[in-house]
Amino acid sequence: MGRTMRGVLPVAPAAAAVLASSLLVSGCGGDGSDHVSTQKMPSAAAIVDQTVAGASAGTAAKPNTALPDLTVVRVASGKTAQLPTLAEAGKPTLLWFWAPHCTFCRAEAPDLLAFAKAHGSQVQILGLGAQDDLNQAVDFLADTSTQNLEMVWDKTGKSWLHFKVTNQPTVIVLDAKGKVTKTWFRHFDANAILAAAGLA
Repeated sequence: MGRTMRGVLPVAPAAAAVLASSLLVSGCGGDGSDHVSTQKMPSAAAIVDQTVAGASAGTAAKPNTALPDLTVVRVASGKTAQLPTLAEAGKPTLLWFWAPHCTFCRAEAPDLLAFAKAHGSQVQILGLGAQDDLNQAVDFLADTSTQNLEMVWDKTGKSWLHFKVTNQPTVIVLDAKGKVTKTWFRHFDANAILAAAGLA
């Protein structure tokens, strides 16, 4: 009776609930006889994993509400998504407005790719395409090697109206608070973009 138990770790409340529930199931025979359940008890690792999974489930990135709530097509995959979910809140964002037929957009695409390679970890990039059709948008990505960027096609063009974009290519920079800090038309300046994002 005087001995103390060593190496026993405290159990998190959620894990304790799972463990208690398992003990009740295995200990209740229901007929008053000594009954040993054949139900397998969860391992300690499984209980801990469930607890950690529950804790981490609420830590997903928050959508960027500075973007209009529109359904767009992610061109590379062809799947639809809500625009705000494609950029994380609290991080500077480069919006690049393009159109499939636009020769100036094609000429500017290498600058966008170079910026993504050098600064993609600091500034998230979202290409907002409109006009023409989805098949042409797919061809644009193939022609410009921009498949690995977050390039979307907005059939309605409402994302352009939201940011008052009338020509392409247009660059708009949002700072970490989602505020528009700079807009350029047919002018891609990496250093100026970093400055507008508050990173230079």
